[in-house]
Amino acid sequence: PVFTTVGVSAADGSFTIRGLPMGIYGLAAVAEGYAYGRAPRVEVDSAPVEVVLGKKGGVAGRITDSSGAGVPAFQLELMRTRRNTTQYGITGLSWDIQSPDGSYQLEGVDAGTYVLLVRAPGNCPTYSSSFQVQREVVLGMDVAMKRGGRVVGMVLGADGKGLPGTTVSLHGPQYQPPTGDSFFGMSAGDPDNVPSISARTGADGRFILENAYPGNMRLQLAHATHLEEMVPADVREGLTTELGELRLYAGGSVFGVVVDQDGVAMSGGTVTLTREDGDELFHRSALLDTKGRYRFDGLRAATYDLVAYPTASNELWFPPEDASQKVYVSEGKVLEQNLRTRKP
Repeated sequence: PVFTTVGVSAADGSFTIRGLPMGIYGLAAVAEGYAYGRAPRVEVDSAPVEVVLGKKGGVAGRITDSSGAGVPAFQLELMRTRRNTTQYGITGLSWDIQSPDGSYQLEGVDAGTYVLLVRAPGNCPTYSSSFQVQREVVLGMDVAMKRGGRVVGMVLGADGKGLPGTTVSLHGPQYQPPTGDSFFGMSAGDPDNVPSISARTGADGRFILENAYPGNMRLQLAHATHLEEMVPADVREGLTTELGELRLYAGGSVFGVVVDQDGVAMSGGTVTLTREDGDELFHRSALLDTKGRYRFDGLRAATYDLVAYPTASNELWFPPEDASQKVYVSEGKVLEQNLRTRKP
């Protein structure tokens, strides 16, 4: 059985934990402003143990607007950088700061490499440059913000009517959307370091993007049942860019019911849909509902491999050859394909 207890050190850092059963323990120490310290193997009644806590670092700088004046109110979000990728890791740390001259100082940051995402009313979201935190406060991490632009337009379906529920997101000129759902649930990063903003079209298909990053940007139009499109957008600082009418076309769909070897509808299982797309693997997955039903929408015309599993199994990484069902999906068409799980 696991035995745990907690003690508090005195003013000089000394501590004593009494009443322990004989044995070997792992010891962890934590204090505000310091990183965790550990002593992994400590035997009862052994010599005094010394645990060294490394001091946490921080970052300080100034946030300015396009005129060079300090931004008086802003939000900072700390994000970890991921080596050799354009993706940032979420730390869950953010601060709302009021500062007449735009200055800030954050402390108690674990060692690592980070960027700051800065948001302020009337300005477009902006990333800082990358910085590394160790045991000291990193100084001079200033961020110059720009006044955002506005992008407006209307998304239509093939019938010429407004297409509600379309997600419109802004990205840099080099951004390429992923070819399918990621195995690890990670979103594609932006090589231009442009923070993404997004909006959804209303009942009439219209959308407005406020505080858009200025420059030659790209808009990603994504809808659950339609084919995704990328369109250019020349965003001007402090001005409105009118894109007019943008059209999306319906993708293909495949749906069906999954049954087991006895013909009983499965529930709680998984269906995967994959295809080779150049050097990348297009992949989506869907959970079966209580009646064993699944559905995939918004598909480009291609031949896909469908595989059904009785559970959310790791088997999807290397499906057996006899488990796959090939189907051809046409754009704008709906295909019914019922599946049967293979014998274990």
